[in-house]
Amino acid sequence: MRSFLSLPVAAVAMLTLHGCGIDLDPAGPVETMTKSVETGKAEQVKAVLRFPVGKVTVKGGGSKLMDGTFKFDRPAYKPVIEYDDSSFRGQLTIRTERSSSGPGSTRGTHWDLTMSEKVPLEMEIHAGVGEAHLDFTKADLRGLELHMGVGEVDLDLTGTPQRSYRVEVKGGVGEATIRLPRSVGVRAKASGGIGGIDTRGLRKDGNYYVNDQYGKNPVTVEVDARGGVGAIKLIAE
Repeated sequence: MRSFLSLPVAAVAMLTLHGCGIDLDPAGPVETMTKSVETGKAEQVKAVLRFPVGKVTVKGGGSKLMDGTFKFDRPAYKPVIEYDDSSFRGQLTIRTERSSSGPGSTRGTHWDLTMSEKVPLEMEIHAGVGEAHLDFTKADLRGLELHMGVGEVDLDLTGTPQRSYRVEVKGGVGEATIRLPRSVGVRAKASGGIGGIDTRGLRKDGNYYVNDQYGKNPVTVEVDARGGVGAIKLIAE
């Protein structure tokens, strides 16, 4: 991964002014915590991840709602996990006591999560400073809202989804690579701030980019990607 420190200094400063403060806690030994969450009574779940700094890996394919391994080197970054399955639609929230961070504090924190393969999931992810690898090829995704921070995001939506869903990507400072399915319809709208839009396997159709299955397959993945500072890559091949 290209370090976020190589990004324009003004861009990092801009994001800092919008909520990433300076982390004054000294780093200590890396601690590891594991946690599993059963689905319980819920028949579908909204999962909200608020990841402050470091590296986050999320993938589908799990037998439980969530299996996670969390590493952190500051007490403020110990994860707080809350789950409410009291209704048809469960709510899972994973966050830390402190949400802000500063440059230089990305090494000791790593979330590695496996989400359920069977439970319908709506994901809301707030990525902070660092890198995010998100693989939903083995998940029943019903919607995704991704807020980028400072760093790079690799989002894999390939596979064969059985239902249409919508994806929103709101850019921060860095590069987003979005891998899209070939087996169903795709319609993407992308706009960049400071940076470019790169597409592969898609054709321009008015204000959108579409694949060959769009309009032919009853399932459609709708993507709205808005960049901040950095490039957006849409890959459907």
